[in-house]
Amino acid sequence: MQQPRHLRFLYGASTSQGYDSNIVGPFQNIDSYTSTYEGYLAAAWRFTRSYVIVQQDSAYTNFGSSFLEGHGFHQTALLSTLDFDPNLNWTFEASSAEGNNTLTQIIPPTQVIVNGITVTSPSAATAGSDLGFVWGTDVVSTLNWKPDRHDIFAFRAENANHQFYGLDVHDNLTTLQLSYQRGVSQNTYLGGYGLTRHETGTILCDSAGVGLIGSTQPTERWFIEASGGPEFDSTGCRRHQGFELHFATTYQVGRTAHLYALANREYSSGFVPNATWEDNASVGLVKQLRRRLTWDLGVGYANGYTGGFLVAPNNPYHGFYSETELIQRLSRSFTIEALYRRFDQSVGGQSVHRNIVLFKLRWSPPGHDARRTATAR
Repeated sequence: MQQPRHLRFLYGASTSQGYDSNIVGPFQNIDSYTSTYEGYLAAAWRFTRSYVIVQQDSAYTNFGSSFLEGHGFHQTALLSTLDFDPNLNWTFEASSAEGNNTLTQIIPPTQVIVNGITVTSPSAATAGSDLGFVWGTDVVSTLNWKPDRHDIFAFRAENANHQFYGLDVHDNLTTLQLSYQRGVSQNTYLGGYGLTRHETGTILCDSAGVGLIGSTQPTERWFIEASGGPEFDSTGCRRHQGFELHFATTYQVGRTAHLYALANREYSSGFVPNATWEDNASVGLVKQLRRRLTWDLGVGYANGYTGGFLVAPNNPYHGFYSETELIQRLSRSFTIEALYRRFDQSVGGQSVHRNIVLFKLRWSPPGHDARRTATAR
């Protein structure tokens, strides 16, 4: 049995004060002063051949308007990696989130990592589109095998569950994927994949597909990865997708800035109840203005179709977001942030336009800051 070689605690807290122009959606249009209080705690264990981290993040938002009640949003996550030998690795991820879904536009949006750079996911464009209480879980298991320095095999299994209590609906999606990539040069990998999906809930949908996958780094500054292929759906999916696509690229501008772009034609992220296929894209800039000052800028768009609960089958929904944020590190423990976000969304013919301005003070002591620990989040 492995004994822990290193145990580390990560923790921090923050408070945000600001203004929200449209909190409750298309029917009441109430604006208000907002106050958010957030706490983060994690424990990370490093073993000889494995790594484990458990995280908890809770945020509570209070509104200045007497017509609104405060709400909480809680996120829990577990990440574990195990190296069976130098060529065989297993990763396990589990996460859970619960709270009022409208707060997903106030707390940090969903993020993805592209070539080591953390950027906002295009799916953030549909965040908060359902205003009720939601609970979601996501469990992912990935096995990677590299028999030699050229070939990589991977098997990935995922189950995502979403409960929309305000609408009394739920959906559950299971995905299995097998992929193979071969290194054709030092900076280029090419291969293929096959996958199958099964969704239950208000709709019953099965799909299967195959495609090509690849990544390359044409220069030291430029990185590209892409995958895609045909996909075949059952009649329960309501709309036949035909093709799945994922594309991401980053480009380093000088020594202190990165440009990024993402585009996907994929299964819905789950922000809209019983949504099936979705097209989304985003572009942005991450720039370090000074040693302690960082500027983030991003825009994104998403368009998709629901399975017929919120709107008639095959009727679309769409969303747009833009955000800009300045992050200034005041000391080794304190950071101040100023951000602006705008959301424009339409679901079932009901449109929402929302402007959010927040000023955040964040505290995390040296050596325990999750944002400075690459393996933490």
